[in-house]
Amino acid sequence: DPDQGFLASSNQQPTGPGYPYYLKRDWGDAYRSLRIDTLLRRQATHSVNDLKRYQSDVQAMQRELFAPLLEPLPDLSPRADSLRRMLMRWDGATTVDRPEPLVLDVFLERLRQLAWDEDVFSGVPDPEDTPLLALLHDAPTSPWLDIQATAARESADGLLGHALEATADSLAARHGWDVAAWRWGNHHRVLFRHLTQSRALDALWRGPFEYPGFEATVSPARGRTATHSASWRMVVDFSAAPPVGYGVYPGGQSGNPFHPSHYDGHLDTYLNFEHYRLRKPSHPGALPAEDIDRQVELVPAK
Repeated sequence: DPDQGFLASSNQQPTGPGYPYYLKRDWGDAYRSLRIDTLLRRQATHSVNDLKRYQSDVQAMQRELFAPLLEPLPDLSPRADSLRRMLMRWDGATTVDRPEPLVLDVFLERLRQLAWDEDVFSGVPDPEDTPLLALLHDAPTSPWLDIQATAARESADGLLGHALEATADSLAARHGWDVAAWRWGNHHRVLFRHLTQSRALDALWRGPFEYPGFEATVSPARGRTATHSASWRMVVDFSAAPPVGYGVYPGGQSGNPFHPSHYDGHLDTYLNFEHYRLRKPSHPGALPAEDIDRQVELVPAK
């Protein structure tokens, strides 16, 4: 019975620093949990439609946490400074029509490369963003923020400035200095692979489709081609008697690739962040005849 009236989990670390027991170390960054917490704290009560809308939320908390660090950066080139101002003005919504998500994606990629360039990180996964943010905010002169390839000793501002300059260079080289070419939907897609993920069955794959979102948004969409998003979106209204559920999953009702609609019939609904009302008939006669695709009768052996 938490004081705030709700519990939320998105695979983030579930305890504070005072918890006395070891719960492993491999937790995702807290971006999703922070955004969910923000949404749930905005109002005292939430309707079914509110919860449906939250499941489509693509606000990048990375922008909220990193962009303020860019405000005081001095001595940037005109191109890098224009990117800084773009990220500062942006509201953080990673919709397909915006260029800023691509800028943020390239910036974070370059920032991580420059920050974790020490030999100790060679051949191993980079740390999550949480320790990087902690260093940038709380220990801006930490030696971990120094760029090994330069003669100067960088602090937080120097590292962030180098990352912005590298972002400008990368965008210009890859896409040209044309903001229209940076439209997120041109670069960010979702691909629905067959359950086996075998390329021998790629004729059964669907997509890629333009898709909003970002790494660790409430609607997950990691990578330029997202292959893992919400496997189920579901809202259950417990104020009704009996409870009423709404949901959708990518694919179709049967998973049979030879069925004309039941293999991939839910994809448009899923991509549009819509939900079906989930029906739970209590007996066979409660299901309308027009909704019955086939019927199997099991007869016990005598």
